[in-house]
Amino acid sequence: MAAEQRSRRARCATVLAFVLIASSRVGAQDQAESDRKESHFEAKVRPLLVSRCEECHAETAEGGLRVDSREALLQGGNKGPAIDLAMPARSLLIRSVRHEEGAPKMPRKRTKLADAEIADLLTWIEDGAPWPKATAAAVPAIERRIAESRDS
Repeated sequence: MAAEQRSRRARCATVLAFVLIASSRVGAQDQAESDRKESHFEAKVRPLLVSRCEECHAETAEGGLRVDSREALLQGGNKGPAIDLAMPARSLLIRSVRHEEGAPKMPRKRTKLADAEIADLLTWIEDGAPWPKATAAAVPAIERRIAESRDS
């Protein structure tokens, strides 16, 4: 009987060790994926929104839309939510920057976004539209992109 109990304990310990190892790997993968999404936002999306959209859709909120927070994009403006996490490609933001029929063509006062920029926005929405706080490293890059967009 004692040998049987030791065997059960050993099996339980083995299973517990396996579960702990597996969960730590999943946690590390989740963190890496989260880091990738935040990095994509900081490198591609935030600078794009700042340089190409905020002139009209920040403090002035043309059309009732602000693009300076995730919550504002989810709430949307006069035409409804700007981003749709359930159907990212049908988001008003994506339809607008693609210049699709029935959507306002954005940006209105500047050239159409490049296909790569539109793809970056779509990827961001597909990723759940993460919106981390600006990091100290991201701020100079954002300011540089804003200056470049004003110079062009």
